[in-house]
Formats: sequence, structure tokens, C-alpha cells
Amino acid sequence: MMRKYFALILISFMVGSTVVKQSFAATVQFNYTTNIRGPDLAGPPPWLTVTFDDGGVPGTVTETISIGGLTGSEKIRRLLFNLDPGLDPGELRFTYMPTSTAAAAARIRTGTDRFGVAQSGRFDVIQKWRISEQLSSGQTLQYSISGIPGLTANSFAVNSATNCWWDHCTGLSPYRAAGVVTHESGGPWSPRSRTWIAALDETSPTAVPVPGAVWLFGSGLVGLAGIARRRGQEIN
Repeated sequence: MMRKYFALILISFMVGSTVVKQSFAATVQFNYTTNIRGPDLAGPPPWLTVTFDDGGVPGTVTETISIGGLTGSEKIRRLLFNLDPGLDPGELRFTYMPTSTAAAAARIRTGTDRFGVAQSGRFDVIQKWRISEQLSSGQTLQYSISGIPGLTANSFAVNSATNCWWDHCTGLSPYRAAGVVTHESGGPWSPRSRTWIAALDETSPTAVPVPGAVWLFGSGLVGLAGIARRRGQEIN
């Protein structure tokens, strides 16, 4: 009988530890603090932050774009990101979330090391906005990203590739992410200048246990303790 209890305890620990391990949520946040080229921005960095959060469910990642460090005349026109080299960016699917306060990107394109801006390297994903719908200070935009089994927030914490043509490399890699800021100087058809900005790194990816998984694991341990106590009473 004791062997059955020990086997039950061992199996419970194995299953419980697996559940908890798979239910840890990772968060990666890019802070745009580097001016690669172009006019200085009026506000202090970070001019915007982009956060990827998998919620402990591999395969679906929430992208949150928050603009807080730009003035009214400075707006986001393009954003670029990287993806784990072992994954195909062409399989990514972006779903606009109604919690957003900004317009969805007019176009999202993907391709391995396909896109670049200024001297920030080559990226796998680019998001573009129309001139009339560029992202302004105080706005937030969210996407649900899916399409790749096992996709996590850490899948986007990858350096850009170096710009190379015919063995001539000009990229100032590595960058985690990049973007283009336009400076409005008047009406919709007035001249515009651009500033290329980038995130050199990200805040340390964090692992936070999902409450439901912890509760499940904990309740299992309590149950095992009850079984052991009852067994002890039977012996006595």
C-alpha cells in the first residue's frame, strides 16, 4: 500500500511541476532610447515602449505599443522587430485588439532579415501606418500575435542582422527593435523630417507564475498531505 502512495506522490509532483513550468508568463519590453539618425526628439527617452507578453500560453503573444515620450508634432510611422531565427516570420498572424486607442497598422509585412531603416540592421517584421493615422503621444495599440506553435515573448528578444551587400556591411547592429518618427511641420502636405530610433536591448525577461497553475499545484500538495495524515491515523 505504501508503494502506491509513494507512486502517487511522485506522479503528482511530476505532473504538477510540468503544469507550473508551462504556465509561467514571460514579458519582454523594448525601450526606444537611441537616436540613430535625424533631428533630436523634444522629449526625454524612452519615446515609446513595446511589450510582448505570452501570458504563460505558448503560441499566443500580446504586443502592446505605448507612446508616452513624444510631443504632439512627433508621430510613429514605422516599427520593426526581430524573430527567433529558428522560426518563420511568414507564419505570424496579427489580430488588432479592440482595447487599442490608436489605429491599426495599414500594413504589416514579414520576411527573414528583409526590412531595414537607416543603419539599424535588418529586421523580420515591419508595421506601417498611413500619414493620417500615425501613432501619437498618449496612444496605445495592441495586437494578438499567433500562427507559430510555441511562440513566446522571448521569441522577439533577438538582435537585428547586419546590413550587408556584396560583402560590404553598413549596419550598426545589434538592435532589438527600430522605428521611424516623423516631425509634422504644418498641414497634411507640409514638408516632414524623420528620425530613426531604436531599442538597444530589452528589460530582463521575467517569469511570473500564472495564479491558476500555482493554485492547482498547491491544492494537489494539500490533498497529498491529507492522504498522508489519514494514512498515519489508520496505522495508529
